[in-house]
Amino acid sequence: MALRTQAAKDGFKFAKGRKGGDVGAKNGKIHVRGRSVPHKAGVNAYQAAAALIKGSRPPAPSLKEHLYFENLAAVEYTPIKLHLDLIEQYLSGVEKSFEKQQNRSDVELARKVEQGLKELATEEPEDASGAAADTKGEDEAALQRTKMAEKLVRKITNEHKPVVSLAPKSGNFQYFSQAVQMLNSRQTICFCIDVEAYEQQTNIVTEIGICIFDPRENVLSTVPNFRTYHLLVGESLHLRNGRFVCDLKDCFLLGESMVMSLEECAKFIQSLMDFYMLPCSDAERSWHRAFVGHNVKGDLRWLANIGVSLPKHCDSGRPLTARDRGSAAVLDTEKLYRFSYGSKGSSLGKILRLLEIPHAFLHNAGNDAYFTLKLLLHMCDINFRKRARLDNFYAVADKITTWEEREKTEAKIVPMSFQKALAEFSNAKIVKRRTVSQTEFGGCRWIDSAAEALSLCSED
Repeated sequence: MALRTQAAKDGFKFAKGRKGGDVGAKNGKIHVRGRSVPHKAGVNAYQAAAALIKGSRPPAPSLKEHLYFENLAAVEYTPIKLHLDLIEQYLSGVEKSFEKQQNRSDVELARKVEQGLKELATEEPEDASGAAADTKGEDEAALQRTKMAEKLVRKITNEHKPVVSLAPKSGNFQYFSQAVQMLNSRQTICFCIDVEAYEQQTNIVTEIGICIFDPRENVLSTVPNFRTYHLLVGESLHLRNGRFVCDLKDCFLLGESMVMSLEECAKFIQSLMDFYMLPCSDAERSWHRAFVGHNVKGDLRWLANIGVSLPKHCDSGRPLTARDRGSAAVLDTEKLYRFSYGSKGSSLGKILRLLEIPHAFLHNAGNDAYFTLKLLLHMCDINFRKRARLDNFYAVADKITTWEEREKTEAKIVPMSFQKALAEFSNAKIVKRRTVSQTEFGGCRWIDSAAEALSLCSED
């Protein structure tokens, strides 16, 4: 049964011939440009559409039908010795630095533990020890003292900074080294994804963000060129979050959001996946590939659940070898941060803030994909790491501590223009708005098919 027919029975209706429409939402309306704008959707419509595509690979149009992408696929990787020498020198240097910092940190932690245990031994046991000796014997008192000592050691260890997890020859260091090599060699096509789900029923996908950095398109560029897409699923368009997570699906910063049916979203993603992540020729296999995300495993599972076929050899931990040409690695910014600096402050927004990377309107899937990929490039760029002192674990730990203290003592800053705009736009009596918001969004457009969406992406 055709998706359009089934979805219509379940409440996913189309307004034919309209130039645009407002889709009703609990927290506001989304204006969708286009001729066939869906004006009603819901859980039943989404579930019906998902059932139709589950377990089947969507027949996706090929990007290579467009001359630009056909020519792009023929570009072969050429190693640049200067880049490879820089990577080798850098990794050799930081390996020694990390080992030195780890030894220093271990010595400092041992001193803290020794001092803490000495102070504990000199403390009066507050009658509890004596009472225990009288009533339960010396063994019970000794056990109690041992437990107190273990608790103290755990406390000192948990509070100790920095914790150097990138020990040379460790799995963490291999993961870090692979990320640095893949990005600085200019050999890796990065495919970043972010998926937003409906908070009241998390198996329902509401937004999909994709950001691609292709070094084949950046050979002669002075600034990185990204291809960023924000997809809104038509069947779940009016399902809004806001109770547990922010809903910013209409706040895409990088152009128009594309509203498509779930089936066409899956086809569009599959077309991008086939071109960027599934190499066919020797020229294509000369490039590395990596899925990128912030805690990306969940996003990959969501794509698989809506019928997108992923590469078979997709490994998030094992370093790639010469035999893995054409395979896809997984570079996770959350894991890269946690391996380096621990779990505190590991959210996307906090890491962007820590590295002083401008960002806004996170929790929009398109924005999140874009900023996550920018974060990865910064975290792996050798020159940026040196300038930002990212390899100095003591300096980064101090900066993280500073932000933690600020969060406890300082209120969140809300721009004055936002406050004034909110007051004006919430007052129906004010016709002429005096306050102009400083951030402009591209809005969203209904796209009938994946083929139409791909034609908008082509350079032909």
